[in-house]
Amino acid sequence: MKLFNFFLAVAMAQSTLSPRGKIKDEEKGPRQCGKVKLADNPLANGLTIECKSRNGKAKNPHRTKRCKARCVDSKRNNNTPKKFFCVDNKWMNKKGTQELNVNNLGCK
Repeated sequence: MKLFNFFLAVAMAQSTLSPRGKIKDEEKGPRQCGKVKLADNPLANGLTIECKSRNGKAKNPHRTKRCKARCVDSKRNNNTPKKFFCVDNKWMNKKGTQELNVNNLGCK
């Protein structure tokens, strides 16, 4: 009976892992927050986004990732903050008061 329970536990553990041994719903890379992934938008006047993952032991452990938006030849539009963070699987502005709509990010 114990052997059966062991095999059952192994089978359950394998069902939640991908072939490489990672959890399927795991965030991949510093540009992904929740299920939303950021991408550079050269069509929006050269918007580039630089992202870094953060150490959870830092001054703000709830901010897991940080990004900066830069425009090549112009300024950012009103919907694009200079810095934004991943808080509770949502992209938020620096103060954490406004959730960002990733589709509205761009340059003037």
